[in-house]
Amino acid sequence: MKAFYLLWILLPAVAIASGLPTRVVAIEPVGADKWDAFPYDRSILETRSQLHGIARGKLDSEMRFEIPGVVANVHVRDGQWVQQGEPLLSLNDAVVRAAWKVAQAQASQYGAVESARLQAELVGRQLKRLELAFREQASSEFELDEKRSQFAQAQAVLTVQQEEAKAAEANLELKAAELQKFHLIAPFAGQVVRIDKKQGQPIDPNETALMIVDARQLEIEMFLPIALFGDIVVGQTYSMRADAPVHQSLPAKAIYVAPVVDATSGTFRCVFEIENADRKLPAGFAVRLELKSDLASVRQ
Repeated sequence: MKAFYLLWILLPAVAIASGLPTRVVAIEPVGADKWDAFPYDRSILETRSQLHGIARGKLDSEMRFEIPGVVANVHVRDGQWVQQGEPLLSLNDAVVRAAWKVAQAQASQYGAVESARLQAELVGRQLKRLELAFREQASSEFELDEKRSQFAQAQAVLTVQQEEAKAAEANLELKAAELQKFHLIAPFAGQVVRIDKKQGQPIDPNETALMIVDARQLEIEMFLPIALFGDIVVGQTYSMRADAPVHQSLPAKAIYVAPVVDATSGTFRCVFEIENADRKLPAGFAVRLELKSDLASVRQ
């Protein structure tokens, strides 16, 4: 009976509380990371986590083959710096390479085209002489018509030979494209950071063969609070606090600020760039945009 009585008293209180608006309260850190130095309205403190990003290599690629096969050669090693166009991995291409050599031989046979061209030129000169003779009544109309027919046939043969030569060249390009599928070529200059397949191992198109990264420039994508829109200017340099293993502040240039905002998330997209020509900084470390003393802007 007492339990029923207490429940009767608590129900109105629960109903009133459920109608009140809820709010997530951010817990302010202590020490050097206190938010007291934050120069913006505290309404954006709950979105402070949006001020972070990952410094990734501006160019990176997980390389995959377009076709299944068996790895025949690994041309690089972990950590090696490669140039654009340098071979990385190769599959067994014996059959396709043989077909490519046949196509190459066929495309290099110009004798038939040259013979047809010479024959057409010869008949053409004969036709001109016969037309001159006909005007001087030194040849018959029958002879002239016959030579014109021979000239048309010679031109048709030349056209056929030229079309066959073009088809042979197209077939050579096709075989070369098929052969290229058996080889991974560096799409840009970069460092091989991972090799996932060894010589003799089978591989499918959905499997990564290796990864290459160019970290000479690091790129950071951030989705910043709308409250900061207008404060981030393309071309200006800002301070980024890097986490482990860097543990220092780094200058980062803003290279893109989205001209639109996302009202749903209350953010806008920005892209920053950190110079790393000597490649002393690793790719993949976390950073945080430092917003102290006028955005900690370091003007160059």
